[in-house]
Amino acid sequence: MDNDLIAGAGLDVYLDGPNQLRILDNVTLLPHIGSATEEVRIAMGMAAPIKSLKHFFDSLSNL
Repeated sequence: MDNDLIAGAGLDVYLDGPNQLRILDNVTLLPHIGSATEEVRIAMGMAAPIKSLKHFFDSLSNL
């Protein structure tokens, strides 16, 4: 990116944070918004208590 081989990029997922990318003029950084749909949020809201209950009951069976 800094040697002009790539004209520009818009990024929303980073391995270790966008530290060195912040200073480049040809990079636009965004927060990860891939899960920002109503369907995904509903699925996440349903998965959390189900996984919590599964973990709880699994731990009881190991007693």
